[in-house]
Amino acid sequence: MNNFNSDIWIFAYGSLIWRPGFKYIESQKAFLGGYNRSLCVYSYKYRGTRECPGLVLGLDRGGSCEGVAYLVDHSLAERTLQAVDKREIVYDVYIRSRVEVEILTGPNCGNRVQAFTYIANPASEQYISSMSSMDKIKYIKQGHGDSGSSLEYLINTVDYLKKLGIKDCALTKLLDEVRG
Repeated sequence: MNNFNSDIWIFAYGSLIWRPGFKYIESQKAFLGGYNRSLCVYSYKYRGTRECPGLVLGLDRGGSCEGVAYLVDHSLAERTLQAVDKREIVYDVYIRSRVEVEILTGPNCGNRVQAFTYIANPASEQYISSMSSMDKIKYIKQGHGDSGSSLEYLINTVDYLKKLGIKDCALTKLLDEVRG
């Protein structure tokens, strides 16, 4: 068990943006280099099933990503990470990692901070290194799991990114193609 003596940051790039599910002190737009937001994960539970997988986001190597950094009080840090681990690490598809992000808004604007985030595990059977747009559309349309559909997941993510002023042209274009 970790004993956190200071507050922690958690970097969100997908559903944690619009459904964090934990208490936080503040949330700010943040930038992560070296990883990109990618529909690179088959969902077997929350947005699909093993028999009929959906598609969800992961952080994949290369590029960069804007998302949200949540500042969590040190007294809640361990419990918060355990809760997020339980949600995100259902299988071995994500690896909780510490990364450096740059805070883009608010009182910490311009600061580089260490943040916990969840990176797609390339060794997982649920990881997809590449997929055509047509295949992505298929999985987004078919996927439905314990938390709803892959389409709903994509819509919520694109909507919240737009509200935050974060441009993700690839996701927006894909959503337009799904809606066709």
